[in-house]
Amino acid sequence: MIVRRWGTAVKRNRMKRVIRETFRRNSELFTGMDIILRPHEVCQGCEAEEVERLLIKEFREVAGTEVKSEQGKSLSD
Repeated sequence: MIVRRWGTAVKRNRMKRVIRETFRRNSELFTGMDIILRPHEVCQGCEAEEVERLLIKEFREVAGTEVKSEQGKSLSD
């Protein structure tokens, strides 16, 4: 849920749609996980493609860190 102080209802709902579409298009990356997102105000002016690119980039960085700390190696190993 995106909090009320994050823009108007139109902006919040648009961001939710963009995030859901990103998850739908890249479902293989996100299987078996629960993810909580808190978009920054900077995202309000972004295009859908830019939000998708940034979300995937951030997820890969976080997932790589998490796997590295648990198994002692990165996802690419």
